[in-house]
Amino acid sequence: MKMDRRIGFEGIDNCRQLGGLPGAEGKTIKNGLLLRSANLFGATARDGKVLTGTYRLTTVIDLRTDTERQRKPDPVFSGVETICLPIFDEATGGITREDEDLSQFVLPDMAALYRTMMTEEACREAFGQVLTLIFSHDFEKGSILWHCTAGKDRCGLTSALVLGALGVSEDVIREDYLLTNETCEREAEMLYRYVLSYGRTEAEAAAAREVFLAKRAYLEAALGAIKKNYGDMDTFFRDGLHIADGLIKRFRETVLH
Repeated sequence: MKMDRRIGFEGIDNCRQLGGLPGAEGKTIKNGLLLRSANLFGATARDGKVLTGTYRLTTVIDLRTDTERQRKPDPVFSGVETICLPIFDEATGGITREDEDLSQFVLPDMAALYRTMMTEEACREAFGQVLTLIFSHDFEKGSILWHCTAGKDRCGLTSALVLGALGVSEDVIREDYLLTNETCEREAEMLYRYVLSYGRTEAEAAAAREVFLAKRAYLEAALGAIKKNYGDMDTFFRDGLHIADGLIKRFRETVLH
C-alpha cells in the first residue's frame, strides 16, 4: 500500500484507483480499472480527457440521491455511460454536504447509518445492483468509476465490498477507507467553523466534524453487521446481496493478476 493510488484532478476530489492492492491467492489488483471518487460536478474538460483517455473510462455509477444529483449533476463525458443507483433516500441518509440551512440542524448517527446500509433490504438491493454492475463490467473496453458526494460513505462501503470480493484483507480495506481523510479532514474543519459561525455550540460543531470524517468505527459498524447477520463476506454476497453464482470468481479472474 506504499504506492500512491491517488489521481489528481482539477475539479474532482478524493479520487483514487484500487490497482496495486493485494488480493486473493497472492495476486494484485490491476492498475487503472477500478476508480472511486467524490462527485464529478466540478470536472473540467482536462479531467474528462484524463478519465476517458488515460483511464479509458466507460461507465460511471452515481450512488447519490435524486436531490443530490439535481443540485450537482455529473457532466456528460463522450463515450461514458452514467448509471444512477441511489443507495438510500434523503430520509435514510440524513444531513448531506449540500445542506446549507442549519436552522434544522440534525446529525445522523453514522455508525447506525453504516449498519443500516448493510441490513436494510432496500439498501442491500441497491448494493447488489451496484456490485453486479462492477463485477460484470467489460474491463477490456475500459475502467469503471463509482462515486457519491464526498466519496466517503456510500462510495467507501462500495469500495470495501469490492475489495472484499477480491480477497483483500480487512486491514487493507480499513486503510483504503481511511485514506479519504486526506481530503475530508480539510472539509470537516471548515464545517466545524461554519457550524460555530451559525451560533451552535462547540460540542455540536465537533459532532458535525466527526460526521464528515471517515472514522474506523463507522466501517467497523458495517463489517460487524455483516458478520452478525451473515457470518462472513461470502455469505453476505450470496444471501444478502444476491450476487449471481460465479460472478465474483469471474471478476477476480479479470481484475487480479
